[in-house]
Amino acid sequence: MGSTHGGELGEKVIAWADVSILTGLSPAQLQARGVRVGSAGVPVAAGRGPILFGDADDPLIAAWTLDDRAGVMTLLRLLACLKEEEIQPFSPTIIAFVTSEELGGHGAKHLARQVQPELLVAVDGAPIPAGVPLQIDGRPAIWSKDRLATYDQRLLQQFCQAALAAGTELQTAVYDGAASDASLLAYAGLSPRIACIGHARENSHGYEVACLSVFDNLLNTLRQFIKMWPDL
Repeated sequence: MGSTHGGELGEKVIAWADVSILTGLSPAQLQARGVRVGSAGVPVAAGRGPILFGDADDPLIAAWTLDDRAGVMTLLRLLACLKEEEIQPFSPTIIAFVTSEELGGHGAKHLARQVQPELLVAVDGAPIPAGVPLQIDGRPAIWSKDRLATYDQRLLQQFCQAALAAGTELQTAVYDGAASDASLLAYAGLSPRIACIGHARENSHGYEVACLSVFDNLLNTLRQFIKMWPDL
């Protein structure tokens, strides 16, 4: 990313225009290896994490983009709980792993057009930009509003009640520059009721940091919500 010591770069947030990748190979050598315009660049496995650090009794966890991986992990654990505990959701329930949220929610939109969900819950992270008073601790976070939609406030309250029943509580967030699969669907008129819940994370879309205990609390909140809804 160049040098941040002095000059204009040291006075601004680094943007993609400031970033380059060093390969040590010529264009011909890259072409021979199948590297082309549009090829994906990803962190090597050895550096992706996760790593644990901090207080051993309440550690933090860090990894390159916990974002989607943490949501997938939580949904897989939720599926295991539903099976092991023989929990039958009140309404037909689809747990889906969708693609291209960052590109416009294409996977979620395709699914919603097929099944026309009464409500949609995105299991995602909650970034902490300036002015958003979230804390890196064991409490999951739930979105109240973002740049595209206001989330269903009754559904938000029901999740808060489920969290209390699970022995935790939720933090709430309002964003002016973020969106989720849920708000992308609401904006497109594909789901009348939406929620977005997940872990609070620092250093969003970089080497992200969260509290390890938040993932158990998130799982237990989702489990309680499925068991208790719509009696909440």
